[in-house]
Order: sequence, then structure tokens, then C-alpha cells
Amino acid sequence: NLGRVIWEGEAEEYTGIPDNIEGYTAGRLLRSPADGKLKSLKKIGDTVEKNELIGLVAGKEIRSDIHGIIRGLIAEETRIEKGCKIGDIDPRGKKEYAFTVSDKARSIGGGVMEAILYWFNSTCRE
Repeated sequence: NLGRVIWEGEAEEYTGIPDNIEGYTAGRLLRSPADGKLKSLKKIGDTVEKNELIGLVAGKEIRSDIHGIIRGLIAEETRIEKGCKIGDIDPRGKKEYAFTVSDKARSIGGGVMEAILYWFNSTCRE
């Protein structure tokens, strides 16, 4: 139902667990190990190996749980809290995926467009 326009009721409850990509879900996420500011050693589009050092928060290490491409990463020096999602790794290993709109974002955008067109079409007839 991702991207589907909901005219009545509510969306499904947020689980906090990312979609499965090649068997990986929560292991794709990078989370802050402490409160503080991010000191990044990598950037979006970089390839990382499992257990590779990606950055530091308050002197504590952030390491990759999987091999892949860094697809998302918050800006360096951003103040963050322990446990906050700060980025994610795409295990498919295709660098171009880090610089293109995801299928999920495209689906949501399509739903927004559908709702806007429906609204304009229905209000213009009144």
C-alpha cells in the first residue's frame, strides 16, 4: 500500500524496521552510539565492508554491520542523540542507487500527485 492515497482511515502503524533488501533489514541502518556530534569518515556513495569504521560520535565508533554502499548519512557536525538513525547502507553495491530517487520515494510521490490531481479536478468542477 506504499504510496496509495488514503481517503478514509489511517496508514499502517510505523514499525521502525526498514524494508528487506537482499535479506537485510535493521542491519542496514547506522545508528548513533552516543549523544553528540557526528564526525564522519565516509560519505554518501562510498563502499564499505562489514565492520568498517564509518564515523564517530562523542569518540564512540560507528561501524557497518554489512558490506555495501552508503546510501544515506546525516551531515557532519549534526547534533544527535544516542540511538538516532544517522544513515543506511545498501547491500546491492550499486553506487548509482545512492544518487537516485528510491522506488519507495517515487511511489509516495506518485500518491501525492494522484491526491493533488484529484483535489484540483474535484474543486474546479464546483
